[in-house]
Amino acid sequence: MDKGSRYYHKYHLTLTVGQYLLVLVPIFMFVWVLKDAVINLPIYDDYDATLYYLKQYYYEGLGHDRSPLTLLLKQHNEHRILLSRLVTLAYFNLTDEINFAHLVYIQNILLFLLFLFMARLSRVTLPNNLWMIVIISFSLFNFSSWHTAFYYSSGIQHYASFFFAFVCLFFLNKTASYGSLPFLLAILFAFLATYSFGNGLLVMPAGFLLLWLRDKKRLLIGWIFLTIGFAIIYIYQLQLDHPEGSEFSLYSFILFLFTYLGSFSFVYPQSLPLAQVNVVLSLLIGLVMLGIWTYLFFTGYGRRNPLIFSLISFCMVSALMLAFSRSGFKVAGAITNRYSFFAKCLFIWVLMASGDHFKWSQRVFRWIATGVITLWVVTTFNLFPQIKPAQIAKLKEVKDWQQGKIPYLMPDIPTDHYGDVLLWAQEKGIYQPPTSQELDEMIEELESGFNN
Repeated sequence: MDKGSRYYHKYHLTLTVGQYLLVLVPIFMFVWVLKDAVINLPIYDDYDATLYYLKQYYYEGLGHDRSPLTLLLKQHNEHRILLSRLVTLAYFNLTDEINFAHLVYIQNILLFLLFLFMARLSRVTLPNNLWMIVIISFSLFNFSSWHTAFYYSSGIQHYASFFFAFVCLFFLNKTASYGSLPFLLAILFAFLATYSFGNGLLVMPAGFLLLWLRDKKRLLIGWIFLTIGFAIIYIYQLQLDHPEGSEFSLYSFILFLFTYLGSFSFVYPQSLPLAQVNVVLSLLIGLVMLGIWTYLFFTGYGRRNPLIFSLISFCMVSALMLAFSRSGFKVAGAITNRYSFFAKCLFIWVLMASGDHFKWSQRVFRWIATGVITLWVVTTFNLFPQIKPAQIAKLKEVKDWQQGKIPYLMPDIPTDHYGDVLLWAQEKGIYQPPTSQELDEMIEELESGFNN
Protein backbone atom coordinates (compact mmCIF):
# COMPACT_ATOMS: atom_id res chain seq x y z
CA MET A 1 0.00 0.00 0.00
CA ASP A 2 1.53 3.35 -1.06
CA LYS A 3 1.64 6.45 1.13
CA GLY A 4 -1.40 8.03 -0.50
CA SER A 5 -3.53 4.91 0.01
CA ARG A 6 -2.48 4.65 3.66
CA TYR A 7 -3.35 8.30 4.17
CA TYR A 8 -6.78 7.84 2.56
CA HIS A 9 -7.47 4.69 4.61
CA LYS A 10 -6.51 6.48 7.82
CA TYR A 11 -8.68 9.48 6.91
CA HIS A 12 -11.67 7.24 6.08
CA LEU A 13 -11.30 5.30 9.34
CA THR A 14 -11.09 8.53 11.37
CA LEU A 15 -14.16 9.90 9.60
CA THR A 16 -16.14 6.71 10.26
CA VAL A 17 -15.24 6.68 13.96
CA GLY A 18 -16.13 10.37 14.17
CA GLN A 19 -19.52 9.73 12.58
CA TYR A 20 -20.33 6.94 15.03
CA LEU A 21 -19.33 9.19 17.92
CA LEU A 22 -21.59 11.91 16.53
CA VAL A 23 -24.48 9.44 16.44
CA LEU A 24 -24.01 8.80 20.16
CA VAL A 25 -23.88 12.48 21.25
CA PRO A 26 -27.64 13.26 21.19
CA ILE A 27 -28.47 9.80 22.54
CA PHE A 28 -26.26 10.19 25.61
CA MET A 29 -27.52 13.74 26.12
CA PHE A 30 -31.12 12.56 25.92
CA VAL A 31 -30.57 9.72 28.40
CA TRP A 32 -28.76 12.02 30.82
CA VAL A 33 -31.49 14.64 30.80
CA LEU A 34 -34.25 12.03 31.00
CA LYS A 35 -32.65 10.33 34.01
CA ASP A 36 -32.03 13.66 35.72
CA ALA A 37 -35.41 15.32 35.10
CA VAL A 38 -38.07 12.59 35.00
CA ILE A 39 -40.44 12.62 37.98
CA ASN A 40 -42.75 10.03 39.51
CA LEU A 41 -45.88 12.13 39.09
CA PRO A 42 -48.98 11.85 36.91
CA ILE A 43 -49.15 14.66 34.35
CA TYR A 44 -52.10 15.68 32.16
CA ASP A 45 -53.72 12.52 30.72
CA ASP A 46 -51.92 10.28 33.22
CA TYR A 47 -54.74 10.84 35.70
CA ASP A 48 -57.42 9.48 33.39
CA ALA A 49 -55.50 7.20 31.02
CA THR A 50 -53.53 5.47 33.78
CA LEU A 51 -54.89 5.91 37.32
CA TYR A 52 -58.59 6.26 36.53
CA TYR A 53 -58.31 3.46 33.99
CA LEU A 54 -57.11 1.09 36.73
CA LYS A 55 -60.20 2.05 38.71
CA GLN A 56 -62.42 1.35 35.71
CA TYR A 57 -60.68 -1.92 34.90
CA TYR A 58 -60.49 -3.50 38.36
CA TYR A 59 -63.29 -1.83 40.29
CA GLU A 60 -65.93 -0.83 37.74
CA GLY A 61 -65.37 -3.05 34.71
CA LEU A 62 -64.50 -6.68 35.32
CA GLY A 63 -67.38 -8.52 36.92
CA HIS A 64 -69.85 -5.97 35.55
CA ASP A 65 -70.52 -7.69 32.22
CA ARG A 66 -67.47 -6.16 30.59
CA SER A 67 -64.76 -8.34 29.07
CA PRO A 68 -61.02 -7.56 29.35
CA LEU A 69 -60.81 -6.92 25.58
CA THR A 70 -63.69 -4.43 25.74
CA LEU A 71 -61.96 -2.57 28.55
CA LEU A 72 -58.63 -2.61 26.72
CA LEU A 73 -60.17 -1.15 23.56
CA LYS A 74 -62.42 1.28 25.42
CA GLN A 75 -62.41 4.78 23.95
CA HIS A 76 -60.09 7.43 25.40
CA ASN A 77 -60.98 10.81 23.90
CA GLU A 78 -61.12 9.94 20.17
CA HIS A 79 -58.47 7.24 20.49
CA ARG A 80 -58.04 3.59 21.38
CA ILE A 81 -54.89 3.30 23.51
CA LEU A 82 -54.24 -0.43 23.71
CA LEU A 83 -50.48 -0.47 24.35
CA SER A 84 -50.69 2.23 27.01
CA ARG A 85 -53.20 0.12 28.91
CA LEU A 86 -51.36 -3.15 28.41
CA VAL A 87 -48.12 -1.66 29.78
CA THR A 88 -49.99 -0.06 32.68
CA LEU A 89 -51.72 -3.31 33.61
CA ALA A 90 -48.54 -5.38 33.21
CA TYR A 91 -46.49 -3.00 35.35
CA PHE A 92 -49.19 -2.83 38.03
CA ASN A 93 -49.56 -6.61 38.16
CA LEU A 94 -45.81 -7.06 38.50
CA THR A 95 -45.22 -4.37 41.15
CA ASP A 96 -48.67 -3.78 42.76
CA GLU A 97 -48.20 -0.04 42.30
CA ILE A 98 -47.67 2.60 39.65
CA ASN A 99 -44.41 4.50 39.23
CA PHE A 100 -44.66 7.09 36.47
CA ALA A 101 -40.90 7.56 36.20
CA HIS A 102 -40.50 3.86 35.42
CA LEU A 103 -43.33 4.00 32.89
CA VAL A 104 -41.61 6.92 31.16
CA TYR A 105 -38.41 4.87 30.92
CA ILE A 106 -40.38 1.97 29.45
CA GLN A 107 -42.10 4.10 26.81
CA ASN A 108 -38.78 5.48 25.59
CA ILE A 109 -37.69 1.97 24.67
CA LEU A 110 -39.97 2.47 21.66
CA LEU A 111 -38.05 5.60 20.70
CA PHE A 112 -34.78 3.65 20.68
CA LEU A 113 -36.38 0.83 18.70
CA LEU A 114 -37.61 3.39 16.19
CA PHE A 115 -34.08 4.76 15.90
CA LEU A 116 -32.71 1.27 15.22
CA PHE A 117 -35.48 0.62 12.67
CA MET A 118 -34.72 3.86 10.80
CA ALA A 119 -30.98 3.24 10.93
CA ARG A 120 -31.51 -0.23 9.48
CA LEU A 121 -33.61 1.07 6.58
CA SER A 122 -31.04 3.80 6.01
CA ARG A 123 -28.28 1.22 5.63
CA VAL A 124 -30.40 -0.65 3.07
CA THR A 125 -31.62 2.41 1.15
CA LEU A 126 -28.40 4.44 1.31
CA PRO A 127 -25.53 1.94 1.73
CA ASN A 128 -22.30 3.23 3.33
CA ASN A 129 -23.93 6.56 4.17
CA LEU A 130 -23.32 7.10 7.87
CA TRP A 131 -24.29 10.76 7.60
CA MET A 132 -27.91 9.70 7.26
CA ILE A 133 -27.70 7.84 10.57
CA VAL A 134 -26.17 10.95 12.14
CA ILE A 135 -29.16 12.91 10.84
CA ILE A 136 -31.60 10.33 12.24
CA SER A 137 -29.97 10.48 15.67
CA PHE A 138 -29.91 14.27 15.93
CA SER A 139 -33.49 14.45 14.63
CA LEU A 140 -35.16 11.83 16.84
CA PHE A 141 -33.31 12.82 20.01
CA ASN A 142 -33.89 16.54 19.56
CA PHE A 143 -35.46 18.11 22.66
CA SER A 144 -38.15 19.78 20.56
CA SER A 145 -40.40 16.85 21.49
CA TRP A 146 -39.37 16.51 25.12
CA HIS A 147 -43.02 16.59 26.27
CA THR A 148 -43.62 13.39 24.34
CA ALA A 149 -40.54 11.73 25.79
CA PHE A 150 -41.03 12.81 29.41
CA TYR A 151 -44.80 12.31 29.90
CA TYR A 152 -46.08 8.75 29.90
CA SER A 153 -49.52 9.22 28.36
CA SER A 154 -47.98 11.16 25.51
CA GLY A 155 -45.00 9.09 24.45
CA ILE A 156 -46.48 5.62 24.90
CA GLN A 157 -49.24 6.51 22.43
CA HIS A 158 -47.34 8.63 19.89
CA TYR A 159 -44.30 6.37 19.71
CA ALA A 160 -46.37 3.18 19.59
CA SER A 161 -48.66 4.19 16.75
CA PHE A 162 -45.78 5.28 14.52
CA PHE A 163 -43.39 2.48 15.40
CA PHE A 164 -45.99 -0.26 14.92
CA ALA A 165 -47.17 1.34 11.68
CA PHE A 166 -43.63 1.45 10.31
CA VAL A 167 -42.94 -2.16 11.27
CA CYS A 168 -46.28 -3.22 9.77
CA LEU A 169 -45.34 -1.67 6.42
CA PHE A 170 -41.88 -3.23 6.65
CA PHE A 171 -43.34 -6.74 6.94
CA LEU A 172 -46.06 -6.04 4.39
CA ASN A 173 -43.34 -5.09 1.93
CA LYS A 174 -41.83 -8.56 2.42
CA THR A 175 -45.13 -10.39 1.99
CA ALA A 176 -45.43 -12.72 -0.98
CA SER A 177 -48.64 -14.59 -0.17
CA TYR A 178 -51.52 -15.04 2.28
CA GLY A 179 -50.65 -16.97 5.39
CA SER A 180 -46.95 -16.24 5.14
CA LEU A 181 -45.18 -15.13 8.31
CA PRO A 182 -44.52 -11.56 7.07
CA PHE A 183 -48.21 -11.11 6.21
CA LEU A 184 -49.34 -12.37 9.61
CA LEU A 185 -46.82 -10.10 11.34
CA ALA A 186 -48.04 -7.16 9.23
CA ILE A 187 -51.60 -7.82 10.42
CA LEU A 188 -50.44 -8.01 14.04
CA PHE A 189 -48.54 -4.74 13.90
CA ALA A 190 -51.37 -3.08 11.95
CA PHE A 191 -53.71 -4.05 14.80
CA LEU A 192 -51.29 -2.68 17.40
CA ALA A 193 -50.79 0.57 15.46
CA THR A 194 -54.51 1.07 14.90
CA TYR A 195 -55.47 0.58 18.53
CA SER A 196 -52.49 2.32 20.15
CA PHE A 197 -53.45 5.81 18.94
CA GLY A 198 -55.88 7.37 16.50
CA ASN A 199 -53.54 8.05 13.59
CA GLY A 200 -52.38 4.42 13.67
CA LEU A 201 -55.49 3.49 11.69
CA LEU A 202 -53.93 5.28 8.71
CA VAL A 203 -51.47 2.42 8.34
CA MET A 204 -54.27 0.55 6.58
CA PRO A 205 -54.54 2.91 3.55
CA ALA A 206 -50.73 3.21 3.60
CA GLY A 207 -50.58 -0.59 3.38
CA PHE A 208 -53.07 -0.51 0.51
CA LEU A 209 -50.78 1.95 -1.31
CA LEU A 210 -47.74 -0.23 -0.71
CA LEU A 211 -49.43 -3.35 -2.08
CA TRP A 212 -50.75 -1.40 -5.07
CA LEU A 213 -47.27 -0.10 -5.84
CA ARG A 214 -46.00 -3.69 -5.67
CA ASP A 215 -48.80 -4.93 -7.97
CA LYS A 216 -49.97 -7.40 -5.32
CA LYS A 217 -53.60 -7.37 -6.44
CA ARG A 218 -54.58 -10.57 -4.64
CA LEU A 219 -53.17 -9.34 -1.35
CA LEU A 220 -54.98 -6.04 -1.87
CA ILE A 221 -58.36 -7.75 -1.60
CA GLY A 222 -57.53 -9.28 1.76
CA TRP A 223 -56.07 -5.99 2.99
CA ILE A 224 -59.27 -4.16 2.04
CA PHE A 225 -61.35 -6.55 4.13
CA LEU A 226 -58.92 -6.15 7.04
CA THR A 227 -59.17 -2.37 6.73
CA ILE A 228 -62.96 -2.48 6.84
CA GLY A 229 -62.88 -4.80 9.84
CA PHE A 230 -60.38 -2.68 11.78
CA ALA A 231 -62.35 0.48 10.99
CA ILE A 232 -65.65 -1.05 12.16
CA ILE A 233 -64.10 -2.15 15.44
CA TYR A 234 -62.46 1.24 15.88
CA ILE A 235 -65.57 3.34 15.32
CA TYR A 236 -67.92 0.98 17.22
CA GLN A 237 -69.61 3.08 19.92
CA LEU A 238 -67.04 5.81 19.29
CA GLN A 239 -68.20 9.21 20.52
CA LEU A 240 -66.46 12.25 19.08
CA ASP A 241 -66.39 15.61 20.78
CA HIS A 242 -65.84 18.85 18.92
CA PRO A 243 -62.73 20.41 20.51
CA GLU A 244 -62.92 24.07 21.34
CA GLY A 245 -61.19 26.17 18.74
CA SER A 246 -61.32 23.46 16.11
CA GLU A 247 -63.73 25.15 13.66
CA PHE A 248 -62.56 24.37 10.15
CA SER A 249 -61.09 27.10 7.98
CA LEU A 250 -59.41 26.42 4.65
CA TYR A 251 -56.90 29.22 5.18
CA SER A 252 -56.04 27.98 8.68
CA PHE A 253 -55.90 24.42 7.35
CA ILE A 254 -53.27 25.37 4.75
CA LEU A 255 -51.21 27.36 7.25
CA PHE A 256 -51.40 24.58 9.83
CA LEU A 257 -50.53 21.85 7.31
CA PHE A 258 -47.45 23.49 5.79
CA THR A 259 -46.15 24.70 9.15
CA TYR A 260 -46.68 21.28 10.68
CA LEU A 261 -44.88 19.51 7.82
CA GLY A 262 -41.83 21.69 8.45
CA SER A 263 -42.13 21.96 12.23
CA PHE A 264 -39.06 19.78 12.76
CA SER A 265 -37.11 22.97 11.94
CA PHE A 266 -38.78 25.03 14.69
CA VAL A 267 -36.18 25.75 17.40
CA TYR A 268 -38.50 27.52 19.91
CA PRO A 269 -36.81 30.96 19.90
CA GLN A 270 -37.22 33.06 23.02
CA SER A 271 -38.01 36.32 21.19
CA LEU A 272 -41.27 36.85 19.32
CA PRO A 273 -39.73 38.28 16.10
CA LEU A 274 -37.37 35.30 15.81
CA ALA A 275 -40.25 32.91 16.51
CA GLN A 276 -42.29 34.51 13.72
CA VAL A 277 -39.38 34.19 11.30
CA ASN A 278 -38.93 30.57 12.36
CA VAL A 279 -42.63 29.86 11.75
CA VAL A 280 -42.37 31.25 8.22
CA LEU A 281 -39.28 29.12 7.63
CA SER A 282 -41.10 26.03 8.90
CA LEU A 283 -44.04 26.81 6.62
CA LEU A 284 -41.78 27.11 3.56
CA ILE A 285 -39.93 23.90 4.43
CA GLY A 286 -43.30 22.18 4.86
CA LEU A 287 -44.23 23.28 1.35
CA VAL A 288 -40.98 21.73 0.11
CA MET A 289 -41.81 18.47 1.94
CA LEU A 290 -45.18 18.28 0.21
CA GLY A 291 -43.61 19.18 -3.13
CA ILE A 292 -41.00 16.42 -2.86
CA TRP A 293 -43.65 13.84 -1.96
CA THR A 294 -45.72 14.89 -4.99
CA TYR A 295 -42.67 14.85 -7.26
CA LEU A 296 -41.65 11.39 -6.11
CA PHE A 297 -45.14 10.10 -6.85
CA PHE A 298 -45.30 11.45 -10.40
CA THR A 299 -41.75 10.34 -11.24
CA GLY A 300 -42.50 6.75 -10.25
CA TYR A 301 -40.30 6.51 -7.18
CA GLY A 302 -43.08 4.65 -5.36
CA ARG A 303 -42.71 1.75 -7.79
CA ARG A 304 -38.94 1.62 -7.26
CA ASN A 305 -39.10 1.82 -3.47
CA PRO A 306 -42.68 1.20 -2.30
CA LEU A 307 -41.71 0.83 1.36
CA ILE A 308 -40.07 4.24 1.78
CA PHE A 309 -42.76 5.92 -0.30
CA SER A 310 -45.56 4.34 1.75
CA LEU A 311 -43.80 5.44 4.96
CA ILE A 312 -43.74 9.01 3.67
CA SER A 313 -47.38 8.72 2.64
CA PHE A 314 -48.38 7.47 6.09
CA CYS A 315 -46.80 10.57 7.65
CA MET A 316 -48.34 12.85 5.03
CA VAL A 317 -51.86 11.51 5.51
CA SER A 318 -51.40 11.79 9.29
CA ALA A 319 -50.48 15.44 8.79
CA LEU A 320 -53.53 16.04 6.58
CA MET A 321 -55.86 14.47 9.13
CA LEU A 322 -54.33 16.45 11.99
CA ALA A 323 -54.52 19.69 10.03
CA PHE A 324 -58.17 18.99 9.18
CA SER A 325 -59.14 18.31 12.80
CA ARG A 326 -56.97 21.01 14.41
CA SER A 327 -56.95 23.79 11.82
CA GLY A 328 -58.86 26.07 14.22
CA PHE A 329 -55.74 26.27 16.38
CA LYS A 330 -53.89 27.82 13.42
CA VAL A 331 -50.11 28.06 13.25
CA ALA A 332 -49.63 27.98 17.00
CA GLY A 333 -51.10 24.48 17.10
CA ALA A 334 -48.78 23.28 14.33
CA ILE A 335 -45.63 23.97 16.34
CA THR A 336 -46.91 22.33 19.51
CA ASN A 337 -44.12 20.37 21.17
CA ARG A 338 -46.01 17.08 21.22
CA TYR A 339 -46.60 17.16 17.46
CA SER A 340 -42.97 17.66 16.41
CA PHE A 341 -42.15 13.96 16.70
CA PHE A 342 -44.42 13.22 13.72
CA ALA A 343 -42.73 15.90 11.60
CA LYS A 344 -39.29 14.50 12.42
CA CYS A 345 -40.28 11.07 11.11
CA LEU A 346 -41.60 12.62 7.89
CA PHE A 347 -38.39 14.61 7.42
CA ILE A 348 -36.25 11.49 7.84
CA TRP A 349 -38.24 9.45 5.31
CA VAL A 350 -38.36 12.31 2.77
CA LEU A 351 -34.62 12.86 3.10
CA MET A 352 -33.92 9.14 2.74
CA ALA A 353 -36.08 8.92 -0.39
CA SER A 354 -34.58 12.08 -1.88
CA GLY A 355 -31.04 10.82 -1.38
CA ASP A 356 -31.98 7.54 -3.00
CA HIS A 357 -33.89 9.08 -5.91
CA PHE A 358 -31.52 11.95 -6.73
CA LYS A 359 -28.38 9.95 -5.90
CA TRP A 360 -27.04 12.64 -3.59
CA SER A 361 -23.38 12.44 -2.73
CA GLN A 362 -21.90 12.08 0.75
CA ARG A 363 -21.01 15.76 0.56
CA VAL A 364 -24.68 16.76 0.29
CA PHE A 365 -25.58 14.65 3.31
CA ARG A 366 -22.66 16.10 5.23
CA TRP A 367 -24.04 19.60 4.71
CA ILE A 368 -27.55 18.48 5.66
CA ALA A 369 -26.16 16.79 8.77
CA THR A 370 -24.42 20.04 9.67
CA GLY A 371 -27.75 21.84 9.43
CA VAL A 372 -29.57 19.22 11.52
CA ILE A 373 -26.84 19.31 14.18
CA THR A 374 -27.13 23.10 14.24
CA LEU A 375 -30.90 22.79 14.75
CA TRP A 376 -30.26 20.36 17.63
CA VAL A 377 -27.77 22.72 19.28
CA VAL A 378 -30.02 25.78 18.98
CA THR A 379 -33.14 23.88 20.12
CA THR A 380 -31.22 22.44 23.09
CA PHE A 381 -29.98 25.93 23.99
CA ASN A 382 -33.54 27.29 23.88
CA LEU A 383 -35.41 24.42 25.57
CA PHE A 384 -32.80 22.97 27.91
CA PRO A 385 -33.36 25.63 30.60
CA GLN A 386 -37.14 25.06 30.45
CA ILE A 387 -37.32 21.34 31.18
CA LYS A 388 -36.64 21.27 34.90
CA PRO A 389 -38.62 24.44 35.66
CA ALA A 390 -41.60 22.84 33.90
CA GLN A 391 -41.22 19.71 36.03
CA ILE A 392 -40.81 21.82 39.17
CA ALA A 393 -44.01 23.70 38.32
CA LYS A 394 -45.90 20.38 38.23
CA LEU A 395 -44.48 19.41 41.61
CA LYS A 396 -45.47 22.77 43.08
CA GLU A 397 -49.01 22.42 41.74
CA VAL A 398 -49.42 19.15 43.64
CA LYS A 399 -47.90 20.65 46.79
CA ASP A 400 -50.16 23.73 46.63
CA TRP A 401 -53.20 21.51 46.09
CA GLN A 402 -52.26 19.29 49.02
CA GLN A 403 -51.92 22.37 51.25
CA GLY A 404 -55.22 23.83 50.03
CA LYS A 405 -53.64 26.84 48.34
CA ILE A 406 -55.32 26.04 45.02
CA PRO A 407 -58.76 24.42 44.64
CA TYR A 408 -57.93 22.15 41.70
CA LEU A 409 -55.05 19.79 41.07
CA MET A 410 -54.62 21.20 37.57
CA PRO A 411 -55.48 24.89 38.04
CA ASP A 412 -56.31 25.47 34.36
CA ILE A 413 -59.06 22.80 34.50
CA PRO A 414 -61.71 23.67 37.14
CA THR A 415 -62.76 20.17 38.23
CA ASP A 416 -62.28 18.03 41.34
CA HIS A 417 -62.02 14.90 39.19
CA TYR A 418 -58.23 14.71 39.04
CA GLY A 419 -57.82 15.27 42.74
CA ASP A 420 -60.42 12.61 43.47
CA VAL A 421 -58.57 10.16 41.22
CA LEU A 422 -55.29 10.87 42.98
CA LEU A 423 -56.85 10.40 46.42
CA TRP A 424 -58.52 7.17 45.30
CA ALA A 425 -55.20 5.80 43.98
CA GLN A 426 -53.53 6.74 47.26
CA GLU A 427 -56.28 5.08 49.32
CA LYS A 428 -56.02 1.85 47.32
CA GLY A 429 -52.22 1.83 47.44
CA ILE A 430 -52.01 2.01 43.66
CA TYR A 431 -49.98 5.22 43.61
CA GLN A 432 -48.47 7.01 46.58
CA PRO A 433 -48.23 10.75 45.88
CA PRO A 434 -45.11 12.43 47.28
CA THR A 435 -45.60 14.05 50.67
CA SER A 436 -45.02 17.77 51.11
CA GLN A 437 -41.51 17.07 52.42
CA GLU A 438 -40.75 14.68 49.55
CA LEU A 439 -41.98 17.27 47.07
CA ASP A 440 -39.64 19.85 48.62
CA GLU A 441 -36.75 17.41 48.31
CA MET A 442 -37.62 16.66 44.67
CA ILE A 443 -37.87 20.37 43.89
CA GLU A 444 -34.54 21.08 45.61
CA GLU A 445 -32.87 18.25 43.70
CA LEU A 446 -34.19 19.52 40.38
CA GLU A 447 -33.23 23.12 41.14
CA SER A 448 -29.65 22.10 41.94
CA GLY A 449 -29.28 20.15 38.70
CA PHE A 450 -28.05 20.98 35.21
CA ASN A 451 -30.23 24.04 34.62
CA ASN A 452 -28.23 26.21 37.00
